[in-house]
This record gives sequence, C-alpha cells and structure tokens, in this order.
Amino acid sequence: MTNDKAVGTITAEEKVDHPHKSIPRADVATVLAHSVTFNKTFEISSGNLPIKEAPQYIKYRLINKH
Repeated sequence: MTNDKAVGTITAEEKVDHPHKSIPRADVATVLAHSVTFNKTFEISSGNLPIKEAPQYIKYRLINKH
C-alpha cells in the first residue's frame, strides 16, 4: 500500500500474480467498505476496474464463479 492519492481503479482477483503491484490506501479503504460482507478472500492492486464497479465484479466474478 502507498500513501499516494486515490486512483479510483483496481484489479481484483483471487490471487494477484505480480507481488510488486501497489495500491493507494484510500482505494483499499473504499473497496473494503463496499465488500466487507462478502466472506471471501481476494487480492486487489491498482488496475483498470473502476472501484464503483468492483463490488459487483467481486461478487459475481470471484465469489459466484464456483
């Protein structure tokens, strides 16, 4: 995590492949606030997915995929 200004976009996967990717703390907080009830472990980093779309993506792509 970095102290950089929020970007507003993320990557969300079960496992982020690149160990050196970073994400601003503000973006982490926003995603956490919208996904705390999911009962699913996932990783995030800065990416191309708008944070406002992240909860739906995580719920349907990562949680319900099995």
